[in-house]
Amino acid sequence: MIEYGEVAKTRDDIAVVTFKRRGECDKCQLCRVSNDCTRVEVEVKNTLNINPGDYVSVDMGNKGLRWMSALIYLIPLALVVVGVLIGSILSPLAQGILAVAGLVVGLIIALPIDFCVLRKSQRLVPRMIEVLDGLPEKNK
Repeated sequence: MIEYGEVAKTRDDIAVVTFKRRGECDKCQLCRVSNDCTRVEVEVKNTLNINPGDYVSVDMGNKGLRWMSALIYLIPLALVVVGVLIGSILSPLAQGILAVAGLVVGLIIALPIDFCVLRKSQRLVPRMIEVLDGLPEKNK
């Protein structure tokens, strides 16, 4: 998703860009929400040598975010289902134990994938696209 915002501040090679808050902002959590909840801020690598007050377009880097998020939830869920199915053949107690074991193994697999792979993926990192003369009307 492309967002249009104003550079609030810069430090070293990082720029803090503010955007008008949208409904989609609750889902991705790449940004910080302002105190009045009408604007969001995101830190972006300052590849265009911009200054505070400049307007920029930013690719929010959420390509595949929904698919990857679903994968993180589906791995433990699938292993719980496998545990329930195998346990149902054996006994009710085995069913419960294998379901919990499937959940634990699923989390052991999914959490490192989330923290080590997905959060460091460049496809999920916001990046500057271009400097603008001003904000488009719908983003003011």
